[in-house]
Amino acid sequence: MKLSTLLILLAGLLLATTQKWSQMWDRRTISQIYRDAKAGKQRSTLYARIIAPISLTLIVIGTYLALTWR
Repeated sequence: MKLSTLLILLAGLLLATTQKWSQMWDRRTISQIYRDAKAGKQRSTLYARIIAPISLTLIVIGTYLALTWR
């Protein structure tokens, strides 16, 4: 398995650990989520706020490696 694939999978698993089952099956619309984010009422923990940029960085690095390495 390539390093790029491992990085992308690791990032996805880290992001999955930040979600609660109740949030995954929440039937809120995009506009409701946008209004909550605009009002500063985001439902996120400190762990989720730390892991999100780390996971995004891992996904970007993994994608870059997948596109540039042969």
